[in-house]
Amino acid sequence: MILFSDSANQSAAIKSCAKLKIPLVTVLLPVYNAEAHVAEAIQSILSQTFRDFELLIINDGSTDRSLEIIRSFNDARIRAESNESNMKLIATLNKGIDLARGKYIARMDADDVSLPERLQKQVDFMETHSEVGVCGTWFQLFGNSGEIVKYPEKDENIRIMMLYQTPFCHPSIIFRKDVFDKYGIRFLPEFIHAEDYEAWVRLAGLTHFANIPEVLLKYRIHEQSVSAAHQKIQERNTHRIIRRAFEKAGMSISDEEVHLFREVAYSHFKAEKKFVLSAEAILVRLLESNRKTKFLPENALEQFVFDLWFHLCYNTTRLGKWVHHVYYHSPLSKLRRMPVEYRWKFALKVLLNKQ
Repeated sequence: MILFSDSANQSAAIKSCAKLKIPLVTVLLPVYNAEAHVAEAIQSILSQTFRDFELLIINDGSTDRSLEIIRSFNDARIRAESNESNMKLIATLNKGIDLARGKYIARMDADDVSLPERLQKQVDFMETHSEVGVCGTWFQLFGNSGEIVKYPEKDENIRIMMLYQTPFCHPSIIFRKDVFDKYGIRFLPEFIHAEDYEAWVRLAGLTHFANIPEVLLKYRIHEQSVSAAHQKIQERNTHRIIRRAFEKAGMSISDEEVHLFREVAYSHFKAEKKFVLSAEAILVRLLESNRKTKFLPENALEQFVFDLWFHLCYNTTRLGKWVHHVYYHSPLSKLRRMPVEYRWKFALKVLLNKQ
C-alpha cells in the first residue's frame, strides 16, 4: 500500500506511482470519520471481479479510527492520501480528480457497498459506448429500507429528469476523466450537498449520459447521510440547479414555479383549478422554449410533458367536467393520442366525480 502521510512527500510519492502500471480505473473514495463502515466499503472494492484499478482513498482529516482502518489494508492497488486538515467533501473530490491516473474515475462513498461485478459491468459499458461520458447504475437502499431505485437508462430521459432532480446516484457513477478535463468540470462549493447534480447539468449536451439498469451499489441510509443531515441546504441548492437546467432549455422559472413543477413531476397533485392551470402554463412554456434552443430531445420531451399533463388531469377529476374540458382544449393533449381505454377511464372518473 502507498500512503501519502503529508504534502511534503506527495511529489516523491507521485513519481513513485508513475513507475507503476497506469490503471484503467481510479476508484475515488473520500473518507471522513467513517470508522463504522469504511472497512466494508474498501473491501467491496478490493473484492471486485474487475482488477485493473487503483483505489485512491483520501482521508479528509478524520478524528476517529478511519485512518487506522485504512492503513490496516495491505493491497498494492490502494493509494492513500491524507489531507492535513478537514478540507470537506467538495475540495477532496476535486483533489482526487486531479490525482487520479485512470482513464475512468469511479466514485465510491465510505458508507456504501459496491456489488462484486460493478466495475466490470461499468467498464465494459464505457468501452463499448464511446459517446457516454458519465454512467451510473440502479441501486438499493439499505440501513432502514430495501427499496430499489431505478433511474432512467437513456441519455434523453436522463437529461429530462434533470429538470426536477439529479438523475444519478453519485457513488454509483463512473466517468471519463478526459471529459471532465476537456470541459473544466470540477465540483463547485457554492452548490454544497448538490454539487454533483450541478455538474451533470453543466455537462448536459456536451456528452452523453447513461444508467446501467441493474443494481450494482448498495446505498446506506442513516442519520448522518447528506439527505438526512442537510436537507434544507440541499433543497435550496437543488432549486438553484433546476432553474439553471430550465435556463439551458431557454426558459426562466421562479422558485414558486420550480416547486409546482416538481410537485407535478412527483405526482403530488392538487385538485385545485389554479394548480392545474399554472402547471399547464409551465409545460407549454417549456415546450415552446425548448423548440428554440433544442437543448432537450424534442420527441422525448413531448412524451414526458404529455404524460405529466394527462396524469395531472386524470388525478384531479374531483374538479369534474371543468378538468375534462381543460384537458381536451389544451395544446398539450394534442402532443400524443391517448389510448381509447384511457379516454373512457378518464371520462368515467369525471362522471363519478360530477360537480
